[in-house]
Amino acid sequence: MPKSITTKLAKFWVDELGVTHILFFKRTEFDDSDVEEYINSAEEFSEGKPSLVLLDLSNLSYLSLGALKRLISPEITHLTIAVGAVVNSSSPLVADGVSFLLNLTKEPFPIKVFTNEKEAMDWLLTFNKK
Repeated sequence: MPKSITTKLAKFWVDELGVTHILFFKRTEFDDSDVEEYINSAEEFSEGKPSLVLLDLSNLSYLSLGALKRLISPEITHLTIAVGAVVNSSSPLVADGVSFLLNLTKEPFPIKVFTNEKEAMDWLLTFNKK
C-alpha cells in the first residue's frame, strides 16, 4: 500500500498505527459526481485491503445525500473495517446530513461521527486487531 496519494478531492495516507486518513480538501461541496473518483482513489490506495478509516469531512460545507449513501455503500464496504467521520461543527449541513443518514440506514461497517479528531482516533483504535 502506498504511504500517501493526493487526488483533486483529497489526500490519503496511512499513519504509524495503520489507520488510513482521508482528508478532503477545502471546497464548497462533495456531490454524486465526485463519489466515483473517491471510490476509485480509495480502491487504488488500499490495494483492496480493508482498513480503519479516519474520514475528515471538516473542510466540506455540503455533502449530498446521494454522495453520502454511496460513501457507505457495498462498493466501498470491502475496504473498510470502521470509519470515524470528522465533521466541522460549524458546517451543520454536513454534520446533520451524516447523522441523519446514519439514523436511516444500517451501516455496512461501524461508523461514527465526531467533531474532534482525537476522539475519532480513540474510537477507531478500539477496532484494531490485537
